[in-house]
Amino acid sequence: MQNSNSCTKDEKNVTIKRNKSKQNSFIIWCSGRLKDARVHLIQRGTEDLVNHLFWQSMLLTLTTPLARFVRGRWTSGSLLYWGLPFLTWIGWVDVERDDSEEPNFPFYQFVYKTDETVPGIDFAFGLHAFGGLFWILTAWVQIYFLKNSKAWHRAFGVVAILSFVLHMLASIYNLYFDYMKHRPLPRLMLFMICMDSIICMVTSIVRAMRKDITGHRDAMMRCFIYSIEGSGTIRWIANLQELLGVGPTNCQNQWNGLATNCMYSYCWRLMITRCLSMYFLGLFTVQRNSKTFARRFYLELLWSTLIAVFLYNPQRMKTFDMMLQSNADFAIPLIISIGTFVRITILC
Repeated sequence: MQNSNSCTKDEKNVTIKRNKSKQNSFIIWCSGRLKDARVHLIQRGTEDLVNHLFWQSMLLTLTTPLARFVRGRWTSGSLLYWGLPFLTWIGWVDVERDDSEEPNFPFYQFVYKTDETVPGIDFAFGLHAFGGLFWILTAWVQIYFLKNSKAWHRAFGVVAILSFVLHMLASIYNLYFDYMKHRPLPRLMLFMICMDSIICMVTSIVRAMRKDITGHRDAMMRCFIYSIEGSGTIRWIANLQELLGVGPTNCQNQWNGLATNCMYSYCWRLMITRCLSMYFLGLFTVQRNSKTFARRFYLELLWSTLIAVFLYNPQRMKTFDMMLQSNADFAIPLIISIGTFVRITILC
């Protein structure tokens, strides 16, 4: 009897060890693939890094206007399942419908109201989507294809600047429209992404006029990485959070897509998005192999870390948001001025 019990225990231990070995092997395999991808991106040139960022941002951003075209309403859907509504639209797949006679796609994070219910949502979201996609496309063409032609680079640069201006205006208008009814803090964080992008773009233009080609490229790369945070980078984070079952999505589902009561999780989505942008910028820093640029990167990493540490505590974040709300005329311009000063200091 004791021998049978000991055998059973030994078999269980062997099974547990095998499972752990399989898990460790899978983790080691995934780590190896990630290292290979990182080494590949580091060894490639700046243009290839931009190429990778372009395709991921374009594919992730296209899911939103595609959902609007297929379903007739703006939706927040996962990249993994965007093909299903298209197959449903053409009649190849039958999906259950709810009381509103609309397809019930469980993978959609939430569905926004129609333009009849919320006038102006089509213009705000449509302009934002078009501006973002147009800027990603022109920036990619400018950096990837026209880098060796000074005449074409200069001429097409006008188109790229105009597309960037449209992208920024559309983003700021979307903040003004504020369908999600954000609290002051997340709106301020979203606005600062625009400010970071604008400062880097202006710096890039000034350096190009001064014939500082290296400085022009450095500032332009920063501008491109920051400006796609709301297009592709944040969608990477949103899809990852959806797979893990975390983030503001579940909270917003309870409030019909509104984010008023989801400030903490939404702000952390923005901060994690900036972490991913810092990773992209870190890859470019390794490619640059410049002590001066690396020093600026570490300063920016320190600044982003200090913000994350300050906002880590939910009560502190709520208090800070209430301070912004109660003293908006003074606090918001002050925070914007401090952020602008830090950004200029890092660039210079």
